[in-house]
Amino acid sequence: MLLKSYRNKKPSEKLEAQKETKKSFAEITRTDHTLFIKPNNKNQSSGATKLEIKQLIRPADLKIAISKVLPINKGGVMIKCLYKDVRGLLRDETKQKLEDGYDVGTNLRK
Repeated sequence: MLLKSYRNKKPSEKLEAQKETKKSFAEITRTDHTLFIKPNNKNQSSGATKLEIKQLIRPADLKIAISKVLPINKGGVMIKCLYKDVRGLLRDETKQKLEDGYDVGTNLRK
């Protein structure tokens, strides 16, 4: 039923409906509890960063919940946490275990 009503809309109405559902990257990072991890080595891939994080940090051991791990540009990884306090715990743990090879923060713009 919903699909039929969407098909019958004018193109301008469809565009407005799409704008309502999509969020920009800035909106996602403001509302979600995200943590960014970027390598200092710009040639490293996001896959290698994700693999190293998985080997060093185990969320089950920290008793925290992570909803998503997404690749971002320049070899970085964005980790979405369910709660804000969990993000802080994860940030502290990653800074301690990853040391100098990575930039860890809630808002990394470089």
